[in-house]
Amino acid sequence: MYSPKLCLSCNINISLRISLTTLMLH
Repeated sequence: MYSPKLCLSCNINISLRISLTTLMLH
């Protein structure tokens, strides 16, 4: 059972990682 806040935090974390990776690749 996951809490909405935890899920949201996870999604933001993943988004930030993808953004950073994209910046590094460019």
